Amino acid sequence: MLKRFLSILLLSTIVGNAFGVEDIYVTDTLKTLPGDLELRKLYLQALCFKKKGRADSAMVLLNKYVEQDTTNGAVYMDMANMYISAGNYKESLANMQKAAQLEPNNYWIIRSQALLLIQNGKTDEGLAVYEGLIKTHPDKVEDIASLATLYTRVGKKREALAMWDRYENQVGLTEQVSLSKFDLLYQLGNKKRAEVVMDSLIASDPTTPNYYIAKANAYAYRNDYKIAEKILLPLKKKFPESKGIIEQELSLIYLESGQSKKAVNCIKGMLESSDISFDVKRSVLISAVTDSALSSYFGNADFESLIRQYPKNDQAYMIYSDFLLANKDKRGVNYIKKATDVNPQNELAWISLLTYYESANEEKLYRETLDNAYNANPESGQLQFYMGTASMADGDRSKAFSFWKKSAAALSKDNTQNMRTSVVYSVIGNMCMEDKDTLGCFAAFDSALVYNSNNIEVLNNYAYFLAEAGGDLEKAERMSGKTIAAAPKSISFLDTYAWIFYKMGKYSTARLYMEQAIMLGGDNEPDLLEHYGDILYVSGEKETAWDTWKKALKLSKDPSDKLKRKAETGSLTE
Repeated sequence: MLKRFLSILLLSTIVGNAFGVEDIYVTDTLKTLPGDLELRKLYLQALCFKKKGRADSAMVLLNKYVEQDTTNGAVYMDMANMYISAGNYKESLANMQKAAQLEPNNYWIIRSQALLLIQNGKTDEGLAVYEGLIKTHPDKVEDIASLATLYTRVGKKREALAMWDRYENQVGLTEQVSLSKFDLLYQLGNKKRAEVVMDSLIASDPTTPNYYIAKANAYAYRNDYKIAEKILLPLKKKFPESKGIIEQELSLIYLESGQSKKAVNCIKGMLESSDISFDVKRSVLISAVTDSALSSYFGNADFESLIRQYPKNDQAYMIYSDFLLANKDKRGVNYIKKATDVNPQNELAWISLLTYYESANEEKLYRETLDNAYNANPESGQLQFYMGTASMADGDRSKAFSFWKKSAAALSKDNTQNMRTSVVYSVIGNMCMEDKDTLGCFAAFDSALVYNSNNIEVLNNYAYFLAEAGGDLEKAERMSGKTIAAAPKSISFLDTYAWIFYKMGKYSTARLYMEQAIMLGGDNEPDLLEHYGDILYVSGEKETAWDTWKKALKLSKDPSDKLKRKAETGSLTE
């Protein structure tokens, strides 16, 4: 609430990030393929590598290209782009300048060259190039705005003002440009003309409060709080339907000018006003209690007042519960319950209640609440998942599996639930893996990766099951390799990676990764030790393998018959 996000500070909404790399990534529209077939092939291969994210390989091929042909500006621009991606602006500029020399009339190359010159600290030279670009392309109004922004950033206020005037002449009055002009004029000491700029904006549409508020914000940004207040106060009567936002702006002005009591009175008035919506009141109250300058003035009474005003609004109870629980007041749980009483379809309230009971180890209350929550929301994918987990805890695998399948189907329909959907399919895949259901396991794991391709637990389990089931070992190795890259010290992932290499017959590599897992603490894991014993055995160290199997048997709580035989005989039996 305390931060004032003026449009003055958000000019990127008009011009984009004038110094940003994204402005320079435009070569896809410029590709010019050479006539020479060998060069054409070399260039296309480089582009393919670039598209796949293999910049190093692409750069090698492009360097080979320019050794044979130094006349293609698009090649140099591609190289410049890749240097930008690598953060090497010096090399990017060198290549962009070569491209500009080869294609002096290419709009995108010249624009990119100008931005790179500025990025490399060659401001005057870059601005000169940009100015020339605007002369040759006067129809590109976005560049006029970009140049105005660049002038502002380097302190050329009068030049920036002239550019904004030119931009405005072409596109008409806009709030963002008016704010920019106001600020420049204010800094130049021309406050009267600055006011005229904002008054002209208001005159263009005097029936909306937005421009009046923008004018007040412009003065507040320059610490002219009295003028800002003078602008806002009459608006409450002029635009009663916008009273909420006007009061919010006033409270900001009072806070920023050190008038805390006025700010508090303003906010308190908003909370009690029947003209202001619940959503605005909720936002204001949450901001007030979390703001260090205001928190001491607001508390339980304000939340209770909101509930009295909106006794049938479940969100009123929820924000009070959040406030209480954040302050370690257990009464917050009662208000979550009241929210579910008012609106039994409030899924998030039920989940908050379940989360609380789970963290408090209140198993009985958790199960009772879960049943009530599910009965009120039988189509909820998240609650179906919880019901499946509860069924598994009861030992009913069939019921758990049914709930989890329903959960995955429900969650997959919501694009905001992709991560959770991936987790549910992962659980289904693990169950299928335990049941030796190869097709079901593969299908579930594939689905999990559709919704989250970086789910490393799925990648690990899928890779391991592929290895165990005699599946595609190269696919398993690729998936397992991703988990190692993500968590190189995970003994579980190292075990899987080693086991895949073992299945491939690459015993030396398998031993290398398995011994890493051992050094990281895997010497107390029976499954890992059994695998290590197998690798040692095929590597010719049969006595050491036997000792390792015996240690694995001793540590195992539920040893397989296969491990027992290996520990008893000292022989590997597949």
